[in-house]
Amino acid sequence: MSRRPFFLGVGAQRSGTTWIGHYLRSLPDVNFSPLKEVNFFDSKYVEGRKGAILVPVNTRLAILGLGNFTRRRPISGLRLCYHYAGMRRLKDSSYRAYFDVLRQNGKVAGEICPSYAMLEADSISKMEQLLDQPNYFFIMRNPVDRLVSQYSFLQSNKRLETPKGNSLDDALHALCAQSQYTDYARSLSAYREVIPRERFLTLFTENLFDPSQTQVQCDRLCDFLGVRTKKAPVKNEVNRAPSVVLSDEIRRGLVGKLSAVYTEVGRLYGTELPASWRSDLKLLETGA
Repeated sequence: MSRRPFFLGVGAQRSGTTWIGHYLRSLPDVNFSPLKEVNFFDSKYVEGRKGAILVPVNTRLAILGLGNFTRRRPISGLRLCYHYAGMRRLKDSSYRAYFDVLRQNGKVAGEICPSYAMLEADSISKMEQLLDQPNYFFIMRNPVDRLVSQYSFLQSNKRLETPKGNSLDDALHALCAQSQYTDYARSLSAYREVIPRERFLTLFTENLFDPSQTQVQCDRLCDFLGVRTKKAPVKNEVNRAPSVVLSDEIRRGLVGKLSAVYTEVGRLYGTELPASWRSDLKLLETGA
């Protein structure tokens, strides 16, 4: 793949986007955003996410990320801070200028934001125009496993609101109904309507964290972005949540609730699907 100046990573929460962000930040040909998730386009275009860039937790992360960057590279850092202030007012020119600073010296620049999975085709078109047709990669995780991981993460973090329910089953179904991140069928349809296949790469979390596949997948991503690869950390998962064991009955119910997602991703990727996806698809087919 020929190198393009910009890239955007999209994926669900709890799908390995933070790990990928750390890896990209380590590459010699990449200037990854000091803010992994800028939250510009969802703040501007997604109902229910309007103004997300101004949420206190995102402001704190911005201060931390930009502060660390500025200490190492004062001039570029101050420029990023200036353009970030414009992004908080949702100025398109500031978003573009922010990444223009990062792409200097022949490097590629980008961010990863799970919330961009919520964008509709017209918003993606605006993103395309603003960054002159960047490369995109989209990370998917088995929907039920992702849901369970999100639940566990919320449960283990006292600062976050835990989904309500009288049982694990109730809480997971409530969380499933609230999540806009895992409607891969809708997200893929929106992106594939606008982005040509040669600029849209899909990755599966299960492959990224399979020790026999980690380096292969990272090499694949680097080749797609047109940058030099490097050795990937195989056992360095980020933000890992405590494990939760599901009964067969609960899993079957959740798979059924998310059947449209499994079916569409299965149709698009077939034999490329990781084993856990194929196993859950079999649950749908057999009802067992």
